[in-house]
Amino acid sequence: HNALLSDIETVIPIDTAKSIDELTCLLDEAGRSDPLALAAKIKATIAENVGPWITCTIGFAANRQLAKIACKAGKRDGGRYGDGLTIWRPEDLPAALLAITMEDIPG
Repeated sequence: HNALLSDIETVIPIDTAKSIDELTCLLDEAGRSDPLALAAKIKATIAENVGPWITCTIGFAANRQLAKIACKAGKRDGGRYGDGLTIWRPEDLPAALLAITMEDIPG
């Protein structure tokens, strides 16, 4: 777990490790402007340093709560243990929220 976190931190600063499989990270302007490239770099770093059998689902949104919901939607779309990515830009909302189920909303 700590080795994985260290590898991710070479790409993006981790704000909080919420659990063994949930992180929040600090986005800089580059991450905000090109989340697809950032996600690809995170996934490539994990595959290279830990192994291709460890995958992750990443959610990008305007705040942590929306990012968590986006991530859960990405898991659903990519399968339970999928290698998903969901990016919700401000212009994607509220339409993106209409496509999710109540099970996708934490809390």
